[in-house]
Amino acid sequence: MSAPISPDPDCITTDCASRDMFLFAIDWQHDDRNWTVQIWAYDWDDAEARIASMRKSLTVFGQVYQAGSAPDYIAQQKAVH
Repeated sequence: MSAPISPDPDCITTDCASRDMFLFAIDWQHDDRNWTVQIWAYDWDDAEARIASMRKSLTVFGQVYQAGSAPDYIAQQKAVH
C-alpha cells in the first residue's frame, strides 16, 4: 500500500483564521490553446465554488507592471492618484 500523496510545502498556505489553503490549477481554452492559472482554495469543492463565482463576476482589474502583493499595489496607486 502506498503512502497518500501530500502537497509540497509551497503549495500550502494559511488564511487569516489559520485554516489551511491549497494551491489548485484551473484551466480553460482560448484561441484554440489551453491556459492555466493557480488559485488558493480550502479543498476541491471550494475551488469549484470559486470558479463558479469567477464565471459570474470575473473582470480585468488592470495590467501588472511589477511583482508584489495586490494590497501593496492598490495602496501605491491610491498614493499616486
